[in-house]
Amino acid sequence: MTDLSKIKLVFSDIDGTLLPFSGKDLSATASLLGALIRQGIGFIPCTGRGTGNIPPAILAVPGLRYVITANGALITDLESGAVLLERTIPRDLALRVTHFLRHYNGLPYTYRHGQHSQH
Repeated sequence: MTDLSKIKLVFSDIDGTLLPFSGKDLSATASLLGALIRQGIGFIPCTGRGTGNIPPAILAVPGLRYVITANGALITDLESGAVLLERTIPRDLALRVTHFLRHYNGLPYTYRHGQHSQH
């Protein structure tokens, strides 16, 4: 068994890393994260999603406190709902970039209040 005594905090991407793309039952993953947290090891999911688009089974893990979302642009305290760090671009610039990207293959997403929408 691996000695985890020196590990204090784990950051992990979720889509395709921690969570399968298939959308299957996440109860085993949630249980594993809960066990990690109960051992005193913090866990912070990191994702390109907005906070509101993280699967509820993950957000409901007891002791999960923070999330890094919007491709690193937001750090949120789940307990209080407070945004601890926000590095987003102004709305007018986001609209110009989204309009520009329509000419290329891709799926531009925007985030507003922790939710993303596809344009």
